[in-house]
Amino acid sequence: MSPQGKAARYASVLVLICAAAALGVSLVYSITRERIELRKAQEVEAGRAAVFGVPGVAFRSLSETEGVCPVYGESQELTGYEQRAKAGDSAVSDQDEVLAAYDGDKLIGYLAMGAGQGYKSRLQVLVGASASEDGGWVIYGVFLLDASCQETPGLGTRIKEKPSSGTVWGNLFGGKSAKADGGDEMPRFWSQFKGKTYEQLVVTKAAETGKIQAISGATISSRGMTAAVRNGLWKIEKACAALKNHQEE
Repeated sequence: MSPQGKAARYASVLVLICAAAALGVSLVYSITRERIELRKAQEVEAGRAAVFGVPGVAFRSLSETEGVCPVYGESQELTGYEQRAKAGDSAVSDQDEVLAAYDGDKLIGYLAMGAGQGYKSRLQVLVGASASEDGGWVIYGVFLLDASCQETPGLGTRIKEKPSSGTVWGNLFGGKSAKADGGDEMPRFWSQFKGKTYEQLVVTKAAETGKIQAISGATISSRGMTAAVRNGLWKIEKACAALKNHQEE
């Protein structure tokens, strides 16, 4: 066989190997994609319930029930919310959807998903908030989606680290870890957000009353999650303002 023939043969074999590898990757992706999406959907559903900690809490989409939909700018960035003439006339992604939370027939708050840049990943946080007596908003609870948290192990991942239980110190002195309303243990960092207003979502390295103390060695991740919480609370404020303005017209 001539040198040219050998080169052509090697090239053909290489093309076949590359094609087989690409096909294998495609098949693996198609098989695992549905499982990944299902697990993410299950985590979002569990997270929504955990934010409010109320057994049987039900959620209603403001876009479907009230026609409150997101408004995007020229660069497709979210600029706010408006109420459309017809409820449910446009599809809204989970990222920008705002939900009303009900305990039976009682409205207990609203929920939205916020996003913020951590050290290595774009963090997604479910944020629940309720109206305060002065007309503002206070955080009911938060839930960091594990699928979005790809921070540095042992450092950034500490933002989702739960307090250790059953320690000698806790048994001797009766120390208690933070609990969600439903009784489940929550990460210490998350517990700082409960009861905070938008103005109080400021990260500090040292403990300050009414602010969020960063985790030592994970300041960027702490800021990223706090930014995500601010983003989620902002969505709730804007969506509910659009709903209120329409009701007053």
